[in-house]
Amino acid sequence: MSNRLGPRIGIACHAEFPWQRGVAQLYDLLESQGYHPVLLARRPRRVEASDRGKPYRVEYFPGDESVRLPPPVDRRWTSWLTTVGERRGLSALIVRESLIAPWGVAAARALGIPVALDMRENLAAMYAAGADSRGVLGRLVRSRPIVRRFEANIVPHFDHVFFVSEELKAWACGEYGIAEGRSSVLMNVPSRSYEELAETALVTPRRSDGSTLLIFAGYLRKNRGVQDIVRAIPLLRERGLDVRMRVIGSGDYAEALGRLVGEMDLGSVISLEGMLAASEVPSAFHGADIGLCSYLLSEQTHQTIPGKLFEYMRVGLPVLSSARRSVVRILNETGCGVVYDGRDPGHIADRIQGMMRDRDQLRSMGLRGLEASRSAYSWRANIDVVNLAFSQISVQRPDAR
Repeated sequence: MSNRLGPRIGIACHAEFPWQRGVAQLYDLLESQGYHPVLLARRPRRVEASDRGKPYRVEYFPGDESVRLPPPVDRRWTSWLTTVGERRGLSALIVRESLIAPWGVAAARALGIPVALDMRENLAAMYAAGADSRGVLGRLVRSRPIVRRFEANIVPHFDHVFFVSEELKAWACGEYGIAEGRSSVLMNVPSRSYEELAETALVTPRRSDGSTLLIFAGYLRKNRGVQDIVRAIPLLRERGLDVRMRVIGSGDYAEALGRLVGEMDLGSVISLEGMLAASEVPSAFHGADIGLCSYLLSEQTHQTIPGKLFEYMRVGLPVLSSARRSVVRILNETGCGVVYDGRDPGHIADRIQGMMRDRDQLRSMGLRGLEASRSAYSWRANIDVVNLAFSQISVQRPDAR
């Protein structure tokens, strides 16, 4: 195969592709700089319309997909990654989750290439947040002490570690003893294609019907906290405010959320919709007045940043967020949104009413977010991060060939 696009970089992901938006973002970022990314992932059992798009170079994990061993004990990953790495002539490997970290490190060492970890989550905190959905064995295997020991034994072996936020970086570097020069923050900002679609959406007129439309888009789980906003809507309506809400997404909490909307007789003002195609999301956000980051607070959510925050900002949409430390930091820095403390519906309603009260201030928030997203929180801001990290671990830049 031709190597015109420069050094080949493997992106190993234990999840199915296409499923994770962040994987595609990383792929596009590398490709924009002349690298030749190759995705290494599980074959999807089904591909939804929203997953279809540009063609990616993908190698799919082989074997009987009906038998899925837990990634940390599935040794087939090492031999497969090594085989693909040799065949593809990889210059470096990026492992997307610590679940397959041992096998990624082993394969990279066998290949004699550098390996980086793209650490999106505090794995122990992530499992703790979903502990009530597993059986006794699952809670034991994924308990905080066991997961922390697992990560502590493998994370320091990477040549470089990318973190999704400053909060996660500070915690992990302290917890696992990662040196400052071997870590950096690779932000969960929109892809170049999203930015292009956002620019198109920005030139279209906004709604002018006098109502205030709140919007949320993403996977629907209980910890997304959308139900807290739903419970505040009747209070706003009782105050004579024309507030509406659009919820776009699917997930294991969609049915429960639908029941809540029905029980509160809000079907005429809250729209529950399925996932949109990626190309339709920017215009949907631009057509709203306030973007919601309503996640429930936990160790996990304090350390991660939702990609939708930056997507809202990129179309000039003001943000209403729970007091999630990572998001609060950015809202305070940019002045593009409002934070609510706690889950009391009355308090949340007060915050929304305050945003509605001054339309000029609301527009100013949106413009400040847009300006920040075009500079500090653009996909271009990640370019220097990747190139510096690659230079530190001796990955040749495409323009140096």
